Amino acid sequence: HEAMTDLIALMGTLVDNKGHILIDTLYDEVAPLTLEEEELYKPITFDTAAYCSEAGVQSTIQSEKDQILMHRWRYP
Repeated sequence: HEAMTDLIALMGTLVDNKGHILIDTLYDEVAPLTLEEEELYKPITFDTAAYCSEAGVQSTIQSEKDQILMHRWRYP
């Protein structure tokens, strides 16, 4: 067996297709999103197309600006 292939297969089981980590209790220590915090993301200027271009990808897992930023900054 090729170790890298096995590692990639293993890592693929740790996250679902929306980027949610599938390890039990991992999110237990993550504070719930408050309305106040959610409002902080709205005025942020963020160009999804430019982000994808700079990252070298065609699209992101999350489609909304707020969700992209939260998954980059807030969630594990």
